[in-house]
Amino acid sequence: MPQGTRVSDRSEDWELDLDRGFLEKWKEELLARTWEALLKSQEETQQPYYTVLRCKTDQPALRSPQLAEELSAHLGKPVTGEGARQLLHRARRRFAELLVDEVAHSLHAAEPGQVAEELIELGLMSYCRSAVPEREQP
Repeated sequence: MPQGTRVSDRSEDWELDLDRGFLEKWKEELLARTWEALLKSQEETQQPYYTVLRCKTDQPALRSPQLAEELSAHLGKPVTGEGARQLLHRARRRFAELLVDEVAHSLHAAEPGQVAEELIELGLMSYCRSAVPEREQP
């Protein structure tokens, strides 16, 4: 054992690694649930938010005109660059709302501030700050 290293230090490091691993898996699970909820929302509302966000996520380098072309092909109707930008903006907002809902649901009877704390701990707050109610924000 290196000099100055205590058994408790190694135990704490192991626990931190375990916590990080759990948080990363939990984050992945919440994001997967949110993608599923966005797809369900698209099916119910006919708003192509899942399609546009999945397209942009899978091909992040696409500019608005190329995204519009992709969407036009997927949707079978013409989409302009401006239309693609608006859809993407709305899709991101809807995804953020659904993510906040997923976190709130996972906490069951969350007290004020808990949803925001969970989003911060998972590193997701920057993606959905606008969807977190004012009373929840730190």
